[in-house]
Amino acid sequence: MAKRYEVRCYPTYLFLNGNGELVHRTSSAYPVSPFVELGENALVPERQFGTLQTKYSKGQIAPSEIIRYMAMRQASCLPNDEELEAYLKTQTEADFLNRENWFVLQTYVVNPHNEMFRYMLQNRSSFEKRYTTDSVQLVIERVYGTAMAQCIYAKEPDTAAYHKLRKEVRDLSLPSSERLIMGSDMSLYSVTGQWDAYAKVSAEYINAYADSDWALLNNIAWSFYEHIDDPVHLDKAIGWSKKSIAINPNYYNSDTYASLLYKRGKKSEAVAAAKQAIILAEKEGMDSTPTKELLRKIHAMKSNK
Repeated sequence: MAKRYEVRCYPTYLFLNGNGELVHRTSSAYPVSPFVELGENALVPERQFGTLQTKYSKGQIAPSEIIRYMAMRQASCLPNDEELEAYLKTQTEADFLNRENWFVLQTYVVNPHNEMFRYMLQNRSSFEKRYTTDSVQLVIERVYGTAMAQCIYAKEPDTAAYHKLRKEVRDLSLPSSERLIMGSDMSLYSVTGQWDAYAKVSAEYINAYADSDWALLNNIAWSFYEHIDDPVHLDKAIGWSKKSIAINPNYYNSDTYASLLYKRGKKSEAVAAAKQAIILAEKEGMDSTPTKELLRKIHAMKSNK
């Protein structure tokens, strides 16, 4: 069924007629009232996914209906590349600056080579004047960030395409350019196993942008625990983990702290940190089994730094 109806995420709700033909669909979790409304919409032909899908496939769909259809496809975790191109064929460059197309840019454009997106870059000041500088920069950052992530997380990372996009981001000189580049570099180095490079850029990123973000401090510290053996780098990670705990003490960062101390051979400190993590796990209703196993490993250590 998932293959037949192109189910790409869960939960997905499919409304079918007696012949098994798709009438309506959407995805995500719903509270009671919106879920009931979803079922009611599935009974009204004008609101059905299937109605717009049929009109689109027959080429009998208006531009405003394509936008509605893209919204429904996005809500069902379906791609919109083809539909977006079909919509753009109904628009001229003179239309690109209007409010409806600004909504399309903000919501559906994810390709930095998209015609409307390139037009916005070439006429950036006009868009900034009408829709504010911050809003335009957010769109640019989202589109390039998505494209760079697609290069990184492809089955085979496309590093050539990634570095080309990376250069374009830097040439734009946005206030957020360096942050986007450094964050994306961290992802690339992680995926490709370049841990020395990851260690270097993550330290720079934390100093510049994440010094007060407990979750990011913890996530990077945990990556060091899993993949990095250099004592100098591990000591930095221990410092980040301590800072994460100072900001928001919880089971996750306490377990990371204990793990890093264990890896550095600091037995007595690691024991105390692991015990504290287990206490926090009990308070938070978390499963502390991994930390209990870590504690057994710590007790078996010979070193007691």
